[in-house]
Amino acid sequence: MRYYSIFTEKGLLDLFNSNVIVDLPPQFVPPLEHEDILAMLRQLRSDIAKDNICGLITRPTQLKLPDYLSISVSAQNKINIYPTNAFLFGTYCCNIHISDESLCRIFQDFVQSLPGSPMVYSKEDCLKLPDQLTLPF
Repeated sequence: MRYYSIFTEKGLLDLFNSNVIVDLPPQFVPPLEHEDILAMLRQLRSDIAKDNICGLITRPTQLKLPDYLSISVSAQNKINIYPTNAFLFGTYCCNIHISDESLCRIFQDFVQSLPGSPMVYSKEDCLKLPDQLTLPF
């Protein structure tokens, strides 16, 4: 199984506009330079295009995922849930890492069913968003 990453379009746009990756409180992770965000988006786009990552942007009317979360499922049978935007009212941030084999297998089956389903955008549409954001100004 390859690496899967699930996120929302709005969450990716918020990252692009704020330059903030919220894995830790802002006093520990200051905003990045905008060029760093652009480089990350270019790398994400490249990895999705080469099938190194199965990047899945959710259709908000089909699969409700909070805009501040990103979920990844790795080949090592792990589920990782990360905030990608500040929580409401500035609440603290947290990361969740799940490695329970039975829970991961069930979640992986669900995630592997997402590509090509109406719950997420097509690969081509997922590639368009980083393209639009990283075009030279």
